[in-house]
Amino acid sequence: MAEKSSLRRLKRLLPAFAAIDAAIEAATGFSRDNIRQERGKLVEMLCDIITDNDSVELAEGLCQLLDEAMVFALKRLRVVEATPTVLATTDAIKAVAGLRSHESGRVRGLACSIIGGWTTSINCDISTGRAILVKLSKMQQAHKALRVPGRRH
Repeated sequence: MAEKSSLRRLKRLLPAFAAIDAAIEAATGFSRDNIRQERGKLVEMLCDIITDNDSVELAEGLCQLLDEAMVFALKRLRVVEATPTVLATTDAIKAVAGLRSHESGRVRGLACSIIGGWTTSINCDISTGRAILVKLSKMQQAHKALRVPGRRH
C-alpha cells in the first residue's frame, strides 16, 4: 500500500518539477540540469526501493526529500520574474495549481501563495492596461476634435 502511495505521489510531482523548472529557466535563463540530475538520483532510489519491496520508512523518507526539493523549487519560482509570457508558454500555472492539494503542508502553502501572487500581478497588469487604453482613447478623441473640417489627414 505504501509503495502505491509513493508512486502516486511521485507521479504527481515529476510533471510539476518539469513545468516549474521550465518556468524558472525561461524567467532566468539559467539551466537547472544539475538540480534535475540530483532529483533524478532520488527518484531512482525511490523506484529501486519500491521495486525491491524494501522499507516503507525509507520510501517515505525519500518522498519527504522530494517534497523538500519541491519546496526549494517553489521558493525559487516565487522570487523569479514569472511574466505573463512565461506563464502562458509553460505549464507552470497548471503544475503549481495542482500542488495546492499536495500531501505536504509546506508545498500546499507555497503553491497557494504563488497562485495568489500571480493572480494579483495579472489583475494589476489588466488594470494598468485598461487605464492605458482609456488614456489612448481620450487622446484619439482629442486628436479627432482638433481636425480641420474639409481637410484630409
